Parts: sequence; C-alpha cells; structure tokens
Amino acid sequence: MARYRDYDPDENGGRGRGRGRGRGRVYYDDAETEERSGRGRYEVVHYEEDLPAPYGYDPDSGLPYSDRSRVVAGLLQIFLGSFGVGRFYLGYNGLGVLMILATIFTFGIAGGIWALIDGVRILMGEVYDADGLPLRP
Repeated sequence: MARYRDYDPDENGGRGRGRGRGRGRVYYDDAETEERSGRGRYEVVHYEEDLPAPYGYDPDSGLPYSDRSRVVAGLLQIFLGSFGVGRFYLGYNGLGVLMILATIFTFGIAGGIWALIDGVRILMGEVYDADGLPLRP
C-alpha cells in the first residue's frame, strides 16, 4: 500500500521532509516519486504489511483504522461537544480545552456552533484521530 507525502528536498540533495503522520515502520523509495495534479512532486511512502490492523485498512489512504469509532466520536461531539468531549475522545486534549473555554467565554454560543459543525465533519470522515489514523466506520 502506498501513501503520498510532500517531497521537498533540501539544496544538498538530501531527504525530503514528510508532512503528515504515519504509524508503524516506513521505508522511503528514492526512485519512486510522481507528479500529482499540479501540486508538485510527491514521494511515495510504502507501509510494510505487518502493521497491526485489527479493524482493517482504510481503502483511500491505506492506513489501518483507528480503534476509535467515527459514529461515537461524531455523536459525542454533537451532543456534548461544547464541553469538548468528542475531541477528548479522539485524543485532541488541547482542542477540547479550547472548546470548553470558547463555550464559557461566549456563553455557549460559539462553543455550540463549533461543536455542531465539528461533529458533522467527524461523521463525514474528514477528521482523523490524534495518531493520524482514520476513524473506523
């Protein structure tokens, strides 16, 4: 399975820096880079097959699914999101505290709107967990 990361070599011809978070053992293939839709060069990152994936692999990214559920996180965020519960569940503790502060300082208005939008984004699969893994359906 392959995943793409930005390829940005330094002026000495050294390794590029990868953006994003991967998990498990990764090896880089110097010879395999490709151009993707005018966004620049991307380095192809291959993941070894022995990654622990008790819930399977995400077909879009090739990463193993997280042990956290998308439905649970989304519903927690919609119903208790003004207290940051959905983000605490996903491992984003700083963002959870920020949501609590936004709720307190705006008397619940900004915190409630933010929680509703964020809960819908989680249910749509746009948000990953704190380890960078896609949430299991």
